[in-house]
Amino acid sequence: MLRSGTIVKLGGSLYEWALFPETWVAWRRSRPPEEVLWVVPGGGGVADYVRHLQKLHRFSDPLAHQMALESMNFHGRWLHSIFAVSRHGKKWVTNLLDFDKQYKKADPANGSLPEDWTVTSDAVALRLGIEGFEKIVFLKSVGPKQGWGLQEAMAQKWVDDWTIANGPGLLARASLEVEWINLRGWAKGSPGLDLTTGPVP
Repeated sequence: MLRSGTIVKLGGSLYEWALFPETWVAWRRSRPPEEVLWVVPGGGGVADYVRHLQKLHRFSDPLAHQMALESMNFHGRWLHSIFAVSRHGKKWVTNLLDFDKQYKKADPANGSLPEDWTVTSDAVALRLGIEGFEKIVFLKSVGPKQGWGLQEAMAQKWVDDWTIANGPGLLARASLEVEWINLRGWAKGSPGLDLTTGPVP
């Protein structure tokens, strides 16, 4: 077992939404204050740039895979500043998961991730989620504002190919609760959240 608490796959497309910072704060404060979150950040546009470079220069999939994993860390300092705003004293604890370090501790019997584009941060979050987390939340820009699980998302192909192929088997062997939330849709239905303002300073 690696961790307890909730692992959050944070969709990289949310970074380019001007209202993401204050919406994150509002969403985080809507959760139980004792719930500890471990965030796996998506690569966003930085990962897309890696795809572009690979097509242009034709370097290997393993190299592109490693660069894409590094793109997940690119937004770390900025995300930490947003997470800090959402804290009330010692409550609402949020951390970025060191996925490279934790993956080295993962049980090989649960399968390894190939070094190619079938794997994104979706697969990383799910693969680490079964290593002792209680819940995984996919926080994305697509789907209903909440109420769906991974099965519906896989049917819509809103996750990567590795997750579609391996998700059902992994979830059948693990007691991991899955929650799917469209943060943009959640924001529209959130009372008291002012969607006309800019980012939190």
